[in-house]
Amino acid sequence: STFSGRLSRRGRSASAGSLQQQARKEAVISAKQRQLDALREEDQRTVRRRVEKRSNLREDRFYRMLDDLTKHDTVATEVGFILRGHEDEEERRRQTVYGDWLNSVGRPLEAQADGHFNGPSRAELQQLTGQRRVDFAEPGQDKFRLRCATTQDPLKRELLQHGWEVAFDQEATRVLSGSRSAPALRDARAASRPVLDATEWGQLRLQAQPCGRFAQVVESGPGVRMGKAWAFAPSEADGVLAAGKRTVRVGRGVLHGDVGVYGRGPGAESRGEASAYKTWHGASSAAPAQDHYTFPTDAAATDAEFPVGKRLYPRWP
Repeated sequence: STFSGRLSRRGRSASAGSLQQQARKEAVISAKQRQLDALREEDQRTVRRRVEKRSNLREDRFYRMLDDLTKHDTVATEVGFILRGHEDEEERRRQTVYGDWLNSVGRPLEAQADGHFNGPSRAELQQLTGQRRVDFAEPGQDKFRLRCATTQDPLKRELLQHGWEVAFDQEATRVLSGSRSAPALRDARAASRPVLDATEWGQLRLQAQPCGRFAQVVESGPGVRMGKAWAFAPSEADGVLAAGKRTVRVGRGVLHGDVGVYGRGPGAESRGEASAYKTWHGASSAAPAQDHYTFPTDAAATDAEFPVGKRLYPRWP
């Protein structure tokens, strides 16, 4: 009985201890939950204040812009009326020009095309005239074309007027100057040599001038190279294959590892492929490389122009 009493007391104390620990855990969890709830409420208040502030800013901006638009500012109103009048005048001018062009050019051209393609047939013409006629076109005779007088085109009216004014000015100047044999007026002689503008300075622009690279090479005499003399094919003496080589067609097969112009012979890398056609005749003897008339146009030449597909595996051709 004594032993069982001790066991019961120990059980009650253990259960009381576990209850106390559980109560402490629940209290800690409740405190953390209250802190989280307080933080969430504070965040919600902050978000609401921020949204209200932005809404007020947008509303203030809207009313400020509305006031700027509705207030009667003399300068802004006058400028607005002037701009609107200018736009209306431009629109009226465009409509007037288009209407003049349509009446002077568009509709006459439409009438010509309609009369040519939708005119009466040969049988209807014979019935109307009571005569038979044969129409034919002689060799060299102009075919049907839409025709319109240039003087009737309102879009070219200003150009024609300017041309007439220039011609009248030249004729009047020729008559007043006393020389009637002069073909045209000469421009005033330049007071200085032509120079490049400072914004056009550069190696490409300078070397492209008549006194540029070509003139310098020609002055150096025969045997001077236009290109670079140190161009060469990449070396593979170390056993490492160079990149950038091509696969080209050779007859019915293909050739891998082609180096392009570097394999066309000595000097071709700097003088170009035309150097292979050069003979003892001298300059311009490589003109066959520039043939534009007797070059091949068969299927083999066409196939040679198309690139060869990539080889996926070394054992494949």
